[in-house]
Amino acid sequence: MVDQTEALRVVGDEYFASPFKKAGLDGKTVQARLVRDPNNRHDRNAVGVHVGKHQVGFLSSTRAQKVAKWIDAAGGVFETTLTHRGGGADVLVPAEWVYVPRKGRINVQQTTKHQEALAELGVGSHKCKVVRNGEHIHVEVGGVLIGKLYPNQLDEATLQRVDHNRQQDLLVAESDHRKGLYATIITPAPKAPRPPTLHVPLPATAPAEPAPPTATGSPAAPVLGIKGFIKSLFGK
Repeated sequence: MVDQTEALRVVGDEYFASPFKKAGLDGKTVQARLVRDPNNRHDRNAVGVHVGKHQVGFLSSTRAQKVAKWIDAAGGVFETTLTHRGGGADVLVPAEWVYVPRKGRINVQQTTKHQEALAELGVGSHKCKVVRNGEHIHVEVGGVLIGKLYPNQLDEATLQRVDHNRQQDLLVAESDHRKGLYATIITPAPKAPRPPTLHVPLPATAPAEPAPPTATGSPAAPVLGIKGFIKSLFGK
């Protein structure tokens, strides 16, 4: 996902007298920068789009809400490219910046052999377990086999999410294409990636001033009471 990119539309370019229209760069791609604008009075997540010394627009508030934290983690500026086509412009960002986690679906195989067990479960949501049995991957509900999975259906990441006898969500439904019931495992949505933490060095603190040295071995000054204080003044 890190190597993939997503094109985001630039909005508001009509208000910035975009240099693309003046320079005849329609259809061309140029270097651009996404710059955070946290002091924007309309949107604290605002992200401006800049080309050279000119601001040519913003990202929409919906997109800015997703990418602002990533640009903040990059120091407030992200170098990218911008392509201007047909009166509009797009900038590229890493796909993980706007990634939306979605639950997966895995169709259970060989359910035609287990229609009786599926009918007993009934249409609706259930809990199942995915159990390795030698080279086979069984799907069981309450210890009853209701179908199998083929190893080539699952990549390693998906297999890790559904394997090891963990309870999984199972949806049993009527088939639109043939008689009988079919089953689908609903896998958990993977966690959305998070931007790295920007480590800002703490300001150096001035060293504490050392305490004034004290004379070692010198006798302690006597503690005088009221009478001693008067005597020291008048000699009586």
